[in-house]
Amino acid sequence: SYGVPFANPTGLAWDGQRLWATDWLTETVYRLDVEERGLKVTREVEIPKSHLTGMAVANGEVFIADGWKKVIQRRKLDESFTLISEAPSPGASPSGLFCDGQYLWSCDAASGRIFQHALDPNLTVVGSFPSPGKALVGLFKDEHYLWSADADSRRIYQHRLDATLSVLAQYEIPGINEGGEPLSAVAFHDGFWWTARDGKPILLRLSKRSLRRLP
Repeated sequence: SYGVPFANPTGLAWDGQRLWATDWLTETVYRLDVEERGLKVTREVEIPKSHLTGMAVANGEVFIADGWKKVIQRRKLDESFTLISEAPSPGASPSGLFCDGQYLWSCDAASGRIFQHALDPNLTVVGSFPSPGKALVGLFKDEHYLWSADADSRRIYQHRLDATLSVLAQYEIPGINEGGEPLSAVAFHDGFWWTARDGKPILLRLSKRSLRRLP
């Protein structure tokens, strides 16, 4: 359990050994370094008049989901996150992003769908998939599966990389049903899940084995 100086995290993204987090209330992106005693904020980038709901970092670029403007922004990974372009979100409430280096993946909290985007200037949608989670808040993709997280059920879903992203399994996070704060972001790095809840100034790190598989 790591305390952080913000309480409304909505996006988590790894860039090498550094963790990025967005907070919708402060309209700020934070860079966090993992140290022996916890997480240290080493950079803050404010994006005024925004409603940050997701983030991805890949290929030296930053992708930001804005839930109010209903857009996905592409920015430089520089000191001020210089805006390169923005594209309309395919859903009414973009809520999570992940970039695997070849495609950008987004999820939508209103429609409960997952979208696959080409990394062209328009972030063209090349795939659209249903999800059992109707309030999606995060995504992760590895070599074998895609994973999605849902705020309402507070579950993580494991999807096959097939034509429909069919669900192979669903998992519960230990202690996730304690308190009323919804699951708001997830990330995976070096064998560990990182999770956040809206309203709590805490990030949790859990081993992959600690997730409880549900029937």
